[in-house]
Amino acid sequence: MTMTALPSGIALKYYTESLYDLSLEQISNRRKLSYIQQIAFNRDFGQDVRRFESSEVLKNVYDNLWSKLFSQRKKILKNRSRITFILDYLPEVVLVIISGHIIFNIVDGKLNIGDYIFLSGLLGQLWHSTSGFISSSMEIVENKLRMNNYKSLFKYTNKVEDNGTLELKIVDSITFKNVSFIYPLSEKYALKNICFYINNPEHVAFIGLNGSGKSTIIKLLLRFYEPTSGEILINGINISSYTLNSLRRSFSVYFQDMNNFAFTIR
Repeated sequence: MTMTALPSGIALKYYTESLYDLSLEQISNRRKLSYIQQIAFNRDFGQDVRRFESSEVLKNVYDNLWSKLFSQRKKILKNRSRITFILDYLPEVVLVIISGHIIFNIVDGKLNIGDYIFLSGLLGQLWHSTSGFISSSMEIVENKLRMNNYKSLFKYTNKVEDNGTLELKIVDSITFKNVSFIYPLSEKYALKNICFYINNPEHVAFIGLNGSGKSTIIKLLLRFYEPTSGEILINGINISSYTLNSLRRSFSVYFQDMNNFAFTIR
């Protein structure tokens, strides 16, 4: 009885893993769907959607994405239903055969009605326990797949190491010495051989075209990234010698791509 349930368990494990892998592959398109939904329900987009008559375009994009995601998932679910429908009947067939054998022995006088009731109840309990075990095992398999992603996230280490021991209290000077920087996944220099010196209480403005590296200077100064080459000094000391907390608390920054959080000031 237990052995006949194994093929169903193996098939369920395979399709559980397949559905999970598919959900990972569909993350990008699901985010696109979510973004279109945000546009549809956010009043801030309403004016532009009507002005450019883009509602039909957004609807078509949404329908195409949804149909693609649905068809991919439907294919796996359809195959799973077909296979598991067949395999789930194996234990039932075995149960019928065993019940028939018991009935034959009762007719033959080797067993009585009490034996039939006892053995039938025992077989039913065995089947329900086996199916429950398989169902629980599939939940464990799915949860394990999800936990593997969480574990890989926890193993991620920040490339900017907080190894500094000095506390920065007052910024008297800022120095960039031949600083160059390339953003991750890029081959183009955002900054190249930048040198300047700012002394307190000077007021300095960086003026340049979009993408010329003005914001990048601030991000490097706050140690959001490490320079590809060169050195950044505050008060004549490399900024990596200061603790990240004291370094970032010494500056007040308002980026052009700021975000508003939906919380009260309290």
